[in-house]
Amino acid sequence: MFLSLPTLEAKLNSRLNLSKKGCCPEEEDWNEKSFFQPTADIYEEKDKFIIKVSLPGLNKKDVQVEVEDNQLIVKGERKKEIQEQDDYYSRVESYFGAFERRWELGKNIDGDSIEANHSNGILTLRVKKTENSQKKQIPISEK
Repeated sequence: MFLSLPTLEAKLNSRLNLSKKGCCPEEEDWNEKSFFQPTADIYEEKDKFIIKVSLPGLNKKDVQVEVEDNQLIVKGERKKEIQEQDDYYSRVESYFGAFERRWELGKNIDGDSIEANHSNGILTLRVKKTENSQKKQIPISEK
């Protein structure tokens, strides 16, 4: 006996205690309740962290960057394109809707020196480290 893929997925999710709730819309609601969650790449340099947030199709006016309660917040909205009445889509995989990403700022971060730049659908955030948090080499002496 073979199980259909949705049935198999439901059985695996129940065994692993996984749920789609809050993750993504059910397939039949896909076109009406789509969501957009931008991805981010974060890397560290000697004196700062660089966060690159992928925001395809968004302009800088569609995005806000804030610092609140020791958190760096990127939020905005990707609006659904208005479809012509004559257009027919067999499948829509474009995401839209309000989004918000948050990152906790550690003690080694200078929240007042965050720089933001938007270019070609990528929001680049430069988050400087405080001077006393930068890595330094401690010499080892012999006695």
